[in-house]
Amino acid sequence: MKKRMIGWLLALVMAATLLPVQALAAGVEQPGELRQSVDYRDPTTGKVITVELGAVDAVADEADEEDESTLPYTASADTYNYNEAIPRYGYNKLAEMADGAALTGLYERLLETAKQYDGTGTYDSYIKGNQSPYVSTSGLAAGITKTQAWLVLNTLRNDHPELFWIMSACGYQYTSGRDYCSAVYMFFYRYDTSMEQTKAVFLNAADQLLADAPQDGSDYDKEKYLHDALAEHITYNIEKDDQGAYTVLVTGEGLCAGYAAALQYLLHRSGVEGFTVTGTAGGNHAWSMVKLGENWHFVDLTWDDQESYISYSYFNRGTEFMSQTHTIDESDNVPVETLYDYETSGGTTEPEEWVWDYNDDYHALMKGNEGIFERHIYEDSWFTVQKATCAEDGLQQRWCTVCGHTQERVIPATGQHLSIAWFVCGDYEIECECRSCGATWKQSQFANTVLDDGTVAVGGFWGDQEDIVIPRQLNGLPVTRITQDDSYPFSSNSELKTVTLPNTVTTLSANAFANCTSLEVIFIPASVTSIERRAFYGCNNLKDIYYLGTQTQWDAITKDSGNDPLYSNTTIIHYVQSGDLNGSGSAVDATDVQCLYTYLTSGVIDGALARREGIFRALADVNGDGSVDVYDLQRLYETASGLDQAA
Repeated sequence: MKKRMIGWLLALVMAATLLPVQALAAGVEQPGELRQSVDYRDPTTGKVITVELGAVDAVADEADEEDESTLPYTASADTYNYNEAIPRYGYNKLAEMADGAALTGLYERLLETAKQYDGTGTYDSYIKGNQSPYVSTSGLAAGITKTQAWLVLNTLRNDHPELFWIMSACGYQYTSGRDYCSAVYMFFYRYDTSMEQTKAVFLNAADQLLADAPQDGSDYDKEKYLHDALAEHITYNIEKDDQGAYTVLVTGEGLCAGYAAALQYLLHRSGVEGFTVTGTAGGNHAWSMVKLGENWHFVDLTWDDQESYISYSYFNRGTEFMSQTHTIDESDNVPVETLYDYETSGGTTEPEEWVWDYNDDYHALMKGNEGIFERHIYEDSWFTVQKATCAEDGLQQRWCTVCGHTQERVIPATGQHLSIAWFVCGDYEIECECRSCGATWKQSQFANTVLDDGTVAVGGFWGDQEDIVIPRQLNGLPVTRITQDDSYPFSSNSELKTVTLPNTVTTLSANAFANCTSLEVIFIPASVTSIERRAFYGCNNLKDIYYLGTQTQWDAITKDSGNDPLYSNTTIIHYVQSGDLNGSGSAVDATDVQCLYTYLTSGVIDGALARREGIFRALADVNGDGSVDVYDLQRLYETASGLDQAA
């Protein structure tokens, strides 16, 4: 009978070729200094894309004329039904909005423009000439924005599915210096016949489907007949990009928006109020609402149209049921907010012969002891009911689009603590507690990432200390890089004043210390070979750079753009050597030995580097093992003694 239904495609999609706009309007003065663009909706993502008309290529297809005598009749303004007797709920919603008078005014102008294509040849001249009708916004009470124009056009299409030749696309013109549209264009689908003939074909297809409709039945009887007749008539075809009523009625193929438009049109022809709803149901989707008595009900004909039978799972359902799988666009002009299942609103219930039965693998639509068994057709996406934590499993669900059966799957516990509380408990150490399982542990204040080469990039600092010393190792691995992948570990840290880098670091990555506005002093070891872009951007208070090497070595470091503070007249670069603890800039001598001895025995820093313990310790680690101890004192003494003897 059909196909495997896919319910996630976009309800409103433009045809494959966009038509360029030429302003044609009899008796309407053309605006000066115009810029033009057109919006269309991407069929896979549902996003509205703006295209400048100058970038769109025109395609001029000639219409093939057919002998009108082969058609049952021709359509005219007198015979073509614009369903004006049916309430226009979208129009009414526009009237209630801010600038409602301007919105409904544009609506009426677009409607009258669309209605003129009644077989007089106007439409065909536009199509052959690769043109689109021009609708001026002049004289409307308020300016019309692009967003408003788009809303009005699609509201018109929803109110009048019989206007099948209108695309879900809107063109605009602007007068220079204005934020509002001076003109709106309508784009039309192109057909192989003249519009007069095309309308006649459309009406004939609709009449055939309405031929056996109950004339004296209730609104419910008429609705159910049309629901079943269209499900039998239409085959879901993902290749159809024209989603109007014409496609599904004439060709018997289409997508969700075509289902909804055809149902709405035939309901209106039968005197039953209906409306098209757009939103999401696993993806972009369109479905219907129908008024029975005083209440409105949802109908998703696309989802009810199954390959081997007609479902009633989404027939006259209420908000509580539909909201499990369907979400209405906030901007959609739905006529009401509260809807009910028909069976609970005092009306006739769903057909009693159909009874659902199912297990985890199959569902069955039973009629007595006989039934049609089908595998569940589940939504493509899962809905997370409960998130997984470090210690507890999570839960996801999805629903069968036919019978509503729920399928569940477990999300395994992460084994990682996703939400923690922490406080500083020592030098560069924090104590953490998992808010999920209550586990506690200690870790470094320096966040880090293990690189592919087995070294570590420091990627963050959890603390507010003014003076920090970045360690040589984290988790037993050497620290070779400050930040990774252009992340911002220290960026915009307004507390930092002094930073000491270990002699294992080779690279300061992009933005490493960017906008650290309080940074005054930094110690850079000779191991550094690269300072990437903007590493010191905005560090305008940087005063002293202590570089453990010569000027020649400093000049050899690769320094990318955006590091102006390194070259500022207010920044002094001190070229220091290991062991020069008194800051003399000369060879290591007895005074340096005395400085280290005093520090090891009393913890006092005596000399020019007082208050900068991190830099002092970096210079005092003369053997380079990462610690300052008696072995460094011995090495320093030997160096100083050797210099004295040489002298």
